[in-house]
Amino acid sequence: MKAGIFTFLLLSISLLLFLQQANAKQVIKLTPQVRIIPNEIPTSTFSDLELALIRPYLSQNLIVSSDWLGAQFLVIGSDEPSMLYRESNTIYVNGVLPKGALLGVYQQGRQFESSHSGQIEQEMILVASVVVSDSGFISAVKVLSSFREIQLGDVVAVQSQGMIMPSYYIPNISQLNMPASIIASEAQRTAMGVMDVVYLNQGRFQGVREGLLLSISGENESVILLEKDQVVRLNEGTAYDKMMASYHWDPAFVMPRVHSGRLMIFKVFDNMSFGIIMENLRPIRVGDSVGGR
Repeated sequence: MKAGIFTFLLLSISLLLFLQQANAKQVIKLTPQVRIIPNEIPTSTFSDLELALIRPYLSQNLIVSSDWLGAQFLVIGSDEPSMLYRESNTIYVNGVLPKGALLGVYQQGRQFESSHSGQIEQEMILVASVVVSDSGFISAVKVLSSFREIQLGDVVAVQSQGMIMPSYYIPNISQLNMPASIIASEAQRTAMGVMDVVYLNQGRFQGVREGLLLSISGENESVILLEKDQVVRLNEGTAYDKMMASYHWDPAFVMPRVHSGRLMIFKVFDNMSFGIIMENLRPIRVGDSVGGR
């Protein structure tokens, strides 16, 4: 009898241990690992880009000289009494234009002083696409599409070099002989990201060409070394701390520039160029450096 009870207890204990092991959760042992980020993105990461894929994000604006601006025809009137014109309106231009020609209507935007030539570079903003319906001393032009209202005095220009973009872009990771700077945002934003268009202060005369894939680097934070070896970020310091740093009474340190992203050049002018941001690791801002090491 006692042997039977002992055998029963032994089997019960064995069954209980088996059930506990079956219901036990799996334990995964985690070990620290180092994340490796390459300094350069392989060229194969960026394949050929078809224009149709990025056209909605690209800017049709131009950068022109004052000489170019003075040689263009102007909108001088319309078949409507209104002072503002849109789709389906017929506008009149003060010059002989080839019938059937597709033209652009532009308004003057911002002005930029070239750091290379010292001349003023004029931004021209595309406001409408038109076609010449009747050619003469005063040509009649039909408005096909408009992005803004057309006004008297707007510039009408035929397509020429710098206006026509290639059907394909072949991104080519490269560097510039001298780093360029972002001098403006096409949309006049203070911080830019992926697919935003930026203006650079270098162009064809400085060796910039379409398709270049260039690195963007931005300023890093500055710190102040106060008494008792206390380190404070400059933007978090008091007015007194900033004054002491400005007069070099307290040592101030500017951290090395940091990689912020990449952009691709898609339109080039003589002393300026347009780039579209392809990736950003932090906000891109006016003043950031482009094309450096």
